[in-house]
Amino acid sequence: MTLWAHVYGGYASYENAYPWGDGEHVAHKFVQLLKGEVANGYGWLPRATGPGKLKISTPLRHNAFAAFGEWGGAIANQLYPDGAWLVPVPSSSCLSVGQDPKGRALAAAIAARSASRSVDALHWHIQLPSARSGGPRDAETLFANVRARTDLAKRPVVLVDDVVTGGGHAIACARALRALGHEVEHVIAGARTVKSPPVGGMFAIADWDLEANPFAGIFG
Repeated sequence: MTLWAHVYGGYASYENAYPWGDGEHVAHKFVQLLKGEVANGYGWLPRATGPGKLKISTPLRHNAFAAFGEWGGAIANQLYPDGAWLVPVPSSSCLSVGQDPKGRALAAAIAARSASRSVDALHWHIQLPSARSGGPRDAETLFANVRARTDLAKRPVVLVDDVVTGGGHAIACARALRALGHEVEHVIAGARTVKSPPVGGMFAIADWDLEANPFAGIFG
């Protein structure tokens, strides 16, 4: 199986090994805003679907979602012109379907600009520590803990997430939905965690197959 990851940009995790430039700071603010967090100051976000930049900040959070939705909608339409389900990868605290407003907002931004439809379909059985807090990242552990609704009509599924690191959460969610007969071959996310500066810059990260080797090519 394949699970292609498409990301808007990078999310620097350099651990003081490399200095941050404007690209790192803007990408960091972008992810903070998608996560619903407060971002200090403002930045100019390159538009992935055309020329120009959008000013993003906490008061201008809608610009971050507009850029993400515009880009993600273009990808969704290219992959599935007739539409697909846009299913959020649930946050660690989501223990029942519909308890993840952050994920729903990301999927809704794409749905507003594509033929695809946002739908809540996943949750965790028990709450494990988040990956940022040292929680599990391996797909096997996470697959045992993920639950999927069984009444979802069969059509292709595109997973939606804020940040992809090793891909364990996305892979686990894809496997749960595939077990119910859904086609799941793509995940659209705001960013990919990078350990060193990407060669093409923070907003030029190529698509990659999470299931081929999840942790390969994280630039460090």
